[in-house]
Amino acid sequence: MNESANPYDAIPYLSQPFKHSHPDRLKTIAHLYGLESPDIQHCRVLELGCGGGENLIPIACDYPQSSFYGIDLAQYGIEAGTNIINRLELKNIRLEQKNIMDVDENFGSFDYIIAHGVYSWVPEQVQRKVLQICKQNLSSQGVAYISYNTLPGWHTRQMFRDMLLYHTNKYPDPKSKMEQARAFMNFLEIPPNAQNTAYGALLREEKSVFAGKGDWFLFHEHLETMNTPFYFHEFTERAETEGLQYLGDADFQSLYTHYFSKKAMAQLDAYSSNSLEREQYLDFLRNRKFRRSLVCHAKVELKPQIIPEAVKDLYIASSVEPVSPSPEFESSKAEKFKLRNKSIAVETNNPYMKTCFMILKDYWPQAVPFTELNEQIKLKLSPEALALGEEAYSSNPSLFARELFQIALGSFIELRCSPLNCSHRLGAFPRTSLLARYQGGFSKRITNYRHEIIELDDDFAHQLLTLLDGSRSHEDLEKEMLFLLRSGKLNLSLEGKQANDSEKNQKIVAQYLQMTLRKLKDFSLLTE
Repeated sequence: MNESANPYDAIPYLSQPFKHSHPDRLKTIAHLYGLESPDIQHCRVLELGCGGGENLIPIACDYPQSSFYGIDLAQYGIEAGTNIINRLELKNIRLEQKNIMDVDENFGSFDYIIAHGVYSWVPEQVQRKVLQICKQNLSSQGVAYISYNTLPGWHTRQMFRDMLLYHTNKYPDPKSKMEQARAFMNFLEIPPNAQNTAYGALLREEKSVFAGKGDWFLFHEHLETMNTPFYFHEFTERAETEGLQYLGDADFQSLYTHYFSKKAMAQLDAYSSNSLEREQYLDFLRNRKFRRSLVCHAKVELKPQIIPEAVKDLYIASSVEPVSPSPEFESSKAEKFKLRNKSIAVETNNPYMKTCFMILKDYWPQAVPFTELNEQIKLKLSPEALALGEEAYSSNPSLFARELFQIALGSFIELRCSPLNCSHRLGAFPRTSLLARYQGGFSKRITNYRHEIIELDDDFAHQLLTLLDGSRSHEDLEKEMLFLLRSGKLNLSLEGKQANDSEKNQKIVAQYLQMTLRKLKDFSLLTE
C-alpha cells in the first residue's frame, strides 16, 4: 500500500448515524445547563471527519430549512455520500474532500460543530486545530461535540492494541494486516494459568469487543497508526487554553450515580471541589473508555450544574409498557414498567407516575411536551387517585420535572428539545422518509427518525418501504404488494408456510401489511 494513501480509502469505515451527536441532543443538553443554543430548525451544522455523510445526511433530510456541511480527507466516503445527496436531490447539504487543517474564518460560522471519531485518531496539531475551529467557527451560543477515547479505561485496551500492532506491523498491506490480526486473536486464547485471573478477564473482554465486528472496526480502532486516549481533565484543560469551556456530556446519563454506595458518594464529594473534578473522579470509578464531550465559548455563562427543572421546557418520550396485562393506574398498588425489547424496568405505586407511563406508551414513538403530559395526567386521574400519590406533582410542575429528570438519568425516558417527525398513529396514507425509501431498496440498515439504525431482514418490509411516499392508501399498498407477490418479486410466508398464487394471497398480504406498518411505526419509521 502507498504510505501516503488514506487508510480510510483502503478500508472504508462503516459509518452510521451517531444519535448523541444530533443537534437535538446537543441543544437539549445545553438547555439543561442554562444555554439556549440556536434553533435546530434553522441552523448551520459543520461535521469534521464526516465520512460518507451517514451521520449528516439523515439530519439534512429532516431539517430542510437548516444547512449542513461535512469535510473528510478520504475521497471514497465523500464520493459515496455526494452520490446519495444527488440521488435524494438534497439542496441543504454539501460534502467536500478537505483537510481539517485548511478550515479558516472563510468557512463561516456554524451553530453546531460535530467531530465524532476524529480527535483521538489524528496528530496533536490536528487535535488542537479541531479545538481552534470550535473557537473560530462556532457561533456565539453554539455547541460543539467532540468524542475521544478516554483514560483510565483505555489503558487496558491499549495493551491489546500494542500486541496487535507488534504482530501486524511486519505485514505491509491492509488485507494482510487484517488476516493476521484475526489469526493473532485466535492465537491469543486465554492461557490455562490465566483462566481465573485479572489478565484472563481482560483478554475475554477485549476479544468480545470485536466479536461479530467487520474488518473496518478492527482496522480503524486498533491498527491505525494514531490512536491517543486522554484523561477528561487533559481534554478540558486543552479546551480552556483555546478559549472554550466544557458544557456537559452528550451521554448525560453518565451523571447517574445511584448504583454507587453512599460512602463512595460522600468520598467523591470530599475529593471534588468543582463539577469538572467530580467528573474526572467518576471516570476513575467507572474505568471510562469513551467520552462525547460538548464545549461552548468560555464567555458563555453556564449554570454550575444541570437544572432538572428545565425539563419543563422539553419533550418526553419512552417505549415504556406495563409488565402486568391489566395494570391498576388509580390505586396505590405497585406496578412494574419496562422498556420495549429491553431489560430496563422501573416500579412505582404512584398513580401520577403510572398514568404518566401510560400516556407515554400511547404516544410512542412520538414525544410529548412536558406541559401537555402534565395536563393529561391530571385530566385522567380522579381526585381520589391524586390524593393517593404525590399530590404535589399536580400543583408543583417543578417537582414533577425533577422526578422525570431522575428517570431520564436511568435511561428510562428520552428528553428532547423538539418533537420527532415520526407519528404515533397509522395514517391513512403512510409515509416514511426519503432516505428510508432510498435505503429500503438495497440495504438492511435503515435510518429512522430517531437517528438510529434499524436492521430489517424482512423482504416484505423492504419492498413496502420503497412505496411509502404518502401517495398510497392502505388499500393501494395492499394491491401493490399483492402484485409483487403474484409476479414473483416478493417472497412471503405465513406461519412457516410459503405463500403461493391462491385465493389466500390477499388475506395473507392484508395481514402482513398491517403487521408491518405497525412494526415500522414502532421503529420510528413512519410519519403521517
